[in-house]
Amino acid sequence: MTQVTRRRFLESTTTLAAAGSVGYLTSTSPVRAAGPNDRPQIAVIGCGGQGTGDGRRAQDHADIVAVCDVDTSHSAYAKAGYTRRMAAKGKQAMIDVYDDYRAIIDRDDIDAIICGTVDHWHVKISAEAMKS
Repeated sequence: MTQVTRRRFLESTTTLAAAGSVGYLTSTSPVRAAGPNDRPQIAVIGCGGQGTGDGRRAQDHADIVAVCDVDTSHSAYAKAGYTRRMAAKGKQAMIDVYDDYRAIIDRDDIDAIICGTVDHWHVKISAEAMKS
């Protein structure tokens, strides 16, 4: 069995990531054109402490347009907090609430997601989001 060094691992994974991104970067799939004054539209999937905190920090640079959590009290709490932050800046927030992350992934107006779910759901949700 060959021993894998840290250097070899990084070389291999970097090469793989670069090769995988070529198709993405040259894709002709429609992407919402962003003007210089547009802010990215973000959804938060998993609105417990970590996801909600990440969303709060993202609001400095983007607009939260959707939240999702299987615990509806978490998503309601997150929506209320994000709405208050927008109101404090004089903006009206239009935030949709979901209990199934697939509904967010199916939307074509969301530029990015914050995956604040428990660890064992990160890969599944993130991979599905990147495929759509």
